[in-house]
Amino acid sequence: MRSVLAHIAQHSERLARHPFLLGLADSLRDPVRRMDFAPCFAPFVMGFADINTLGLRDESADDDPLQHLINEHTREDDHHWPLYLDDLATLGLTTPADPVDTIRALWSEETLRTREAVYTIMDLARTTTPPLRLALVEAVEATGAVLWDAFLKAAADYTAATGRPLRYFGGEHAALETGHAMGADDIDRELSGIDLGADRPRALTITDTVFDRISGMLDDFHAYGGPSRTER
Repeated sequence: MRSVLAHIAQHSERLARHPFLLGLADSLRDPVRRMDFAPCFAPFVMGFADINTLGLRDESADDDPLQHLINEHTREDDHHWPLYLDDLATLGLTTPADPVDTIRALWSEETLRTREAVYTIMDLARTTTPPLRLALVEAVEATGAVLWDAFLKAAADYTAATGRPLRYFGGEHAALETGHAMGADDIDRELSGIDLGADRPRALTITDTVFDRISGMLDDFHAYGGPSRTER
């Protein structure tokens, strides 16, 4: 697994340079308009809960040490979406809307790659063995760490400008993520020592796929709420 984790680290460095994330963390930009993308994140945020409960979690295989670790992780990670809903309210994005308009927006071209990311990760979660599922979890968590580095900066600037804290994009959610057992030093050392054997090429492909889909999602965010739209 050590080589897979190194591969993930390389991907993380590249993802951190995505134009959307660089723009989101840019304190020279309007802190309110930088959060315009937030509604587009809905398919992933809500779908991520399902990925944990319906894809990654397998109670029937809880006697497998790796699957047990994954199951525990999903129970830590499947209930963060209420914070997102609170943030939408804070951002003033909960005004009554025609249900048809809401559905059209959630399944529009503007969220296509966001939905694709959810569907792809769900498929990988449900069709892999525990060692590969663990590689999947590590890749997804790594993308989250990169995204939240920018989200935290944007949330801090938003709060400084408006006096209104953001829970999901801000420190409260970040604290939940850093508190996961999966990120503890002893667990990380144990994971790095796992021998994937013949599964190693497949694990590398899984990590490539995860980062590709998340990058595509950020492309959509950039097109929807990037500088070209928000600061004309």
